[in-house]
Amino acid sequence: MRVLGASRLVLIAACLRLCGALGVSFYGESYVELNNIEVSSELSLQLKFQTSKPQGLLFLAAGKNDYCIIELLSGNLWVRVNLGTGEQVLFPEQRLRVDDLVWHLVDLHYIKDNVFLVIDKYYETAGQTAGGMHNFNFQHGIYIGGHGGLNVPYLDGKVPNFRGCMEDVVFNGREILMSLRSYPGFKKVYEVSLGCNEEFFAGEDEAINFFSSRSYVTFPEWKVQGRGVLEFALQTGTQQALLLLQPGKGGDFVALEIHESLLKAHIGRNKSKTELSSSMLISDTKWHTIQLQFRGGYLDLVVDEQGVSTLLPLQSKPFVSEGPLFVGGLDNKMWEEVKLLDLASVPRKSARGISLRGCLRDLEANSQKRALRDAFVSKDISAGCKTKSIDNAHPSVTTLSNLPQSEAFYSTTGPGAVKPFLQDQSSSLLVLNSLEVQEGGRALLEQRHMRVNMEFKDLLFSYSQILFEIEEMPIHGFLQLDVSSEQEMAKAFTMLDLWQGKVWYVHDGSEETMDYFTFFFSSSSKKEMPFYLQDHNPYVFNIYVIPVNDPPYLNLLEGNMHHVFENSKERLTPNIIQVSDPDTDSLSLSFSILGNFSSDAGFLENANEPGRAINGFTHTDLRDGNILYVHQRLRTS
Repeated sequence: MRVLGASRLVLIAACLRLCGALGVSFYGESYVELNNIEVSSELSLQLKFQTSKPQGLLFLAAGKNDYCIIELLSGNLWVRVNLGTGEQVLFPEQRLRVDDLVWHLVDLHYIKDNVFLVIDKYYETAGQTAGGMHNFNFQHGIYIGGHGGLNVPYLDGKVPNFRGCMEDVVFNGREILMSLRSYPGFKKVYEVSLGCNEEFFAGEDEAINFFSSRSYVTFPEWKVQGRGVLEFALQTGTQQALLLLQPGKGGDFVALEIHESLLKAHIGRNKSKTELSSSMLISDTKWHTIQLQFRGGYLDLVVDEQGVSTLLPLQSKPFVSEGPLFVGGLDNKMWEEVKLLDLASVPRKSARGISLRGCLRDLEANSQKRALRDAFVSKDISAGCKTKSIDNAHPSVTTLSNLPQSEAFYSTTGPGAVKPFLQDQSSSLLVLNSLEVQEGGRALLEQRHMRVNMEFKDLLFSYSQILFEIEEMPIHGFLQLDVSSEQEMAKAFTMLDLWQGKVWYVHDGSEETMDYFTFFFSSSSKKEMPFYLQDHNPYVFNIYVIPVNDPPYLNLLEGNMHHVFENSKERLTPNIIQVSDPDTDSLSLSFSILGNFSSDAGFLENANEPGRAINGFTHTDLRDGNILYVHQRLRTS
């Protein structure tokens, strides 16, 4: 084959890759906000979308009085417009369903007191407004995919954010989604990604892969009114994580977490908590079937057909669910609320709890399937579990900077997928040097970490034209551009951002000593790149975490007061004195007694040496029930 034919193949492959990445993904909490919209007599909007969700906010132009809202209600498209003379509602007479995962085109424009709506270039409807020509004033800006927390009286808070794909969003001649970069005071892009994500097309039996420390999915409520059953299969190597949370009325909750490789269920009702633990180890990267069931006055937890059960307090009212079911983790708001529940996977001192890393499938709530198509919101998940063993989800990777020319290096092309390819250091456009960061801290990515090979300096790319697009996000932290006023994960940055010191890696405080992310390199320059540099294999950037010795966390279940019977002995247990240390096995911890007990009131003793006061004991003694408080004479101590 001639070289010309090979060049054509490369161009065809590039075209296929580009064509497959059309559209922008919105995940149920995503939105794009554009401020500083000029006053105009023009109102025109074109957009394309596809979704399987019957509800969602597609577009909002928000002013004090003027507004234009395009939303999905029961699978139909509705438009509400107020031009200062009252609200007009437009919808096609045919009641066309648009929640069929097919691309639909919406065209809305205002001409001489008339508002026209056209769907898919065929279905047309119009409305007339009074008052003559009108200048539109959208002081609050325009929003794509969600309202960004905007509180205005004409916005129905019950309509959720859009979940699905959009493209070609043009407002008054301006392409809104041309760039997915945020600019403070002008444009905010929140949890939006380039390309139409495969998770929106996942089949009913497709597994869900949770691959980052921020992963989670919300599903429709698991309806429980005293009775209910939740079933699923799980594969993970994680020893501690929050699996699911179902909020209830009045602050009640049901939670299931992994603690020291065992499943632990928590039921909170009327400010009291009931716990139930399984003795089956599940953090072995094998598939396990799990069932959690309310059965009258009992709670059952079954792992691989081996079950445990506990009687729920008789005096408490039955648990009644309220709100969405969280699976694999929580959003930022819920993490803060759940910190107060004293779950092992949600330590109070951490910025956030521990999300699941692993795979989950066959989720059923009261025998009704819950698949990705049913999800309200998702974050850092993918459809399908690509590995038999979750150990392969975090492969060993090598940077370009220390790779011998004769070796192959490995690039992760997705969670759990590893493909080798040959990369000659001398032919690599980029030279990478790993980053070091302190546990729980943040570190600046600089030009010395990611630089252009001097061999190719004659290409004369501008720093602003060299783009790094993140393919796989860090697992134990995230990248942040400090041009943003809020902590948002950066999904792309330029060499200019790197040179100006704007790119940071923020570690999540976990105990892992290594992290990485993968990225693609591209250039917006019109200068042609050499043929041998035109590949679509991602680069891998390594991050080494410097450990920090975290102090133990002590929690006294009853605060600083404990009641005992007069002149009795009270055995202290790990349920009364709870302690955890992320750096140390709990069995290696010891306790020291500070201050003096009144000899007339009581003292602590070890059951192996009764009658002798002690000034310290180990966690093993506490676990084995050897530590007792001995009361005598005085009523308080």
